[in-house]
Order: sequence, then C-alpha cells, then structure tokens
Amino acid sequence: MQYSTGLLFLLKMIFIIVFNIIFFLFCDFSNNNSNTTWTAYVFVHVSYCSLICVPKMVIKIKNSCILGLPMYGISLIYFVVILLTSMWFFVNNDISYKYCLTTYIMVTGLYLSIMIVYILANQHTKKNTNI
Repeated sequence: MQYSTGLLFLLKMIFIIVFNIIFFLFCDFSNNNSNTTWTAYVFVHVSYCSLICVPKMVIKIKNSCILGLPMYGISLIYFVVILLTSMWFFVNNDISYKYCLTTYIMVTGLYLSIMIVYILANQHTKKNTNI
C-alpha cells in the first residue's frame, strides 16, 4: 500500500518538475515585465493544486455532476485554461501584470463560483436522499 501511494505522489509531481525545468530554461527574466511572468507562474501552480486537491475535498455522491461534468472535470478545465493562458502570457510578457492578474482573478472567480454551486448542490442532494 505504501509503495503505490509513493508512486501516485511521484506521478502527480511529474508535471511540477517538468514544468519548472522548462519554465526556468526558457523564460526571459531580463525584461522589466517579469511580474507578468511570475503571476502566470503562480497561477499555474495554484490551478494544478486545485486539480489535485479539490476533487478529494468535495462530497462524493454517485453521479454528482454540474454542467454535465464531475468536479474533477471542472478542475481539469480550469487547469487547462490557466495553463494555456499562462503560455500566452509567457510568450507575450510585455503586457502589464495588471491585465494578467485581472484575467486570472476573473477565471479563478468563475471556477470558485462553480465549485461553491457544486458543493451546495451536493449538500442539498445528500440531505434529500439521506446518504
């Protein structure tokens, strides 16, 4: 049991390791707008943590979905949107960090709103079905 737990942890850490290696090899920190780069970097890690942690924290009810997706699917979509947006900000890092931060706050706010609705719907379903 301990061996498989260690392997699952290692599997989850592969993305972080590979992303950080690529990030530090190819990002240019010599320009003045490195705040945009660091903002994107932080939000990629936050979205990946939400992808890993949030589905384990929500109430698990059989076939519980919102918008036709389980919470893991919604977290995966959030992660992919943040990752693609971050790649765009990494390439176009001459944009002010304020626009970058505003974009991330709006996407994260939408994700958190969907997550709260998901949790409330699950609690309501659990209360009505007496699980």
